[in-house]
Amino acid sequence: MLKSVHFAGGMRYDTPVERDDGEFAVNRFGETRKRAMLAVIPRLYRGCFSSHRAAVCGRARTVELEADHPFALEIDGEVHAARAARLEVVSRALRWCA
Repeated sequence: MLKSVHFAGGMRYDTPVERDDGEFAVNRFGETRKRAMLAVIPRLYRGCFSSHRAAVCGRARTVELEADHPFALEIDGEVHAARAARLEVVSRALRWCA
C-alpha cells in the first residue's frame, strides 16, 4: 500500500497516487519464486511495475491483512510483528509543511 510512488532508493511504482484522495494505491506481486522476485527489481527501477504479468494493482480506502503466522509490517520506517492489521487513510488528517 502506498501514498508515494517512491521507495528504497531509486525504485518507484507506476501506479498513480494522490496525497489527499483518501485512498491507498495497492500493489501486489503475485509471484513467490525467488527468481521472479529478483526479476521485478529492474522494473521497479524503471518505474514499470504494473505491466508485469504477476502484478495486481488497485485502489482502496481500507486494507485488511491477516495471516496464520506473524509477518513483518513496516509502517513509516518502523517494523512490527503482526498477524492482522487494518490500515486506512484518514483524508486530510495531516497537514503538509512545504
